[in-house]
Amino acid sequence: MKRYYILVLLTAFLILTFTGRPIQSQIVFGKFKVYVNITCRDDNTKNSIESYIKRELRSLQDVQILVKEQDANHQLSIVAHESTYTQSGQKTGDISVAYMYLQKFRLSSYKYSLTNAGWERMKNLENRLYFTPNLGVQNGMTTDIDKVCKSIVVTFDTEELEPIRKHSSEFLK
Repeated sequence: MKRYYILVLLTAFLILTFTGRPIQSQIVFGKFKVYVNITCRDDNTKNSIESYIKRELRSLQDVQILVKEQDANHQLSIVAHESTYTQSGQKTGDISVAYMYLQKFRLSSYKYSLTNAGWERMKNLENRLYFTPNLGVQNGMTTDIDKVCKSIVVTFDTEELEPIRKHSSEFLK
């Protein structure tokens, strides 16, 4: 029995060492919990982007969109800016959409490697800790917001979620 525990601990240590991410956040049991945060000056554009992004995320069968940020394991933050003519203030139809993908850091995977004092200090920070984000920008026309949003979700799926799916399926074999 003692050998079994040593083998499990050694496996967990190797996975953490080589992947740089805790096992808990790598293995998918159920759905990815995603929080979407959108910022845009124009409410109509913001609502359109939110609608398109959430629709595309719902089309991924293993994604659950959450209302509360603290309950999510992943965050998709979007900042959109519509260009305007400086003198007349009219919109040009151009839009730039910056996006950032974050994966929440789960401290619970490291509980036994920290001292009690270190654990207490880190527990207070856990909801504010994320892995290194992936950043990007999409440019287009406001008439093509649906295509811009679809491209953002496709990138999120292939760069963020797919590696976790792949790692999970390999780990569970």
